[in-house]
Amino acid sequence: MRKEYLLPGLAVVGGAAGLALRRWQLTTALEPDTGLPIAGRPATYAFWGLTILMAALLILLSVKMAKGIPASYNEVFRCRSFGCLLAVSAAGFLTVIAGVFALTERVETGMRLLKVLLGLFLVLSGGCILVIGKSNYRGEGKGTRSLLLLAPPFACCIWLLSSYRGWARDPVLRDYAVMMLAIMCGMMAHYFIACLSFEKARGVPACAAGLLAVYFSLATLTDGHTRSDLLLLAALILYMTASVYALLRQREPESAGQIPSADSENPEKEDLP
Repeated sequence: MRKEYLLPGLAVVGGAAGLALRRWQLTTALEPDTGLPIAGRPATYAFWGLTILMAALLILLSVKMAKGIPASYNEVFRCRSFGCLLAVSAAGFLTVIAGVFALTERVETGMRLLKVLLGLFLVLSGGCILVIGKSNYRGEGKGTRSLLLLAPPFACCIWLLSSYRGWARDPVLRDYAVMMLAIMCGMMAHYFIACLSFEKARGVPACAAGLLAVYFSLATLTDGHTRSDLLLLAALILYMTASVYALLRQREPESAGQIPSADSENPEKEDLP
């Protein structure tokens, strides 16, 4: 199987398995009255064992298969696949809708300003994703030193800050660890993708972080989230799956498609007097 299908497919299948194990953990490894974790339950070991295995596997495969990615965003993400365009466009629309929900959700007074800032950045980020997705599909070349690619990582930063304000009161790290890892991996993947726009070679970490974002986003879907968080997780899954697919598509060298000339076929041909 070609690597552009193998790695995203592995992240999606692993994430689906993680989702099932996470659901098992939440239903069998927590006290029904207090919600505190019960030590020694097999569901907890199974979930985190799979998570460690998937993280190691995805990172190692990214190191092996994403080497040699050129430090050029337009060259890497130029993709005529309609499936990629559809996934990226859906991610952009979901991000915009999540921003609207974030602006309308009821929150505590102390978090209102941060929530408004998050909503505005999400609307901006979704619009940027739509523009850059169309550019990649049509080959318009808008990815070079583009400020459009900086909006998504900044939006993820604010998403992480906003979420942590709510998590800070929860003494049980296991309640939000998977969600936190999903946001952090998504933020790093967006950042490394933006690095390619500024001609910084970050192909391997972009691939690894994108795949891990897909895994953790799928695994945390059963944790119970707000509407905006669920939409953002779905957008992260779609966008990172499409991005890793485009990143791993290896183009043939230009010389491979050239027809050798007669002189190149006979390099020892003598010159005529």
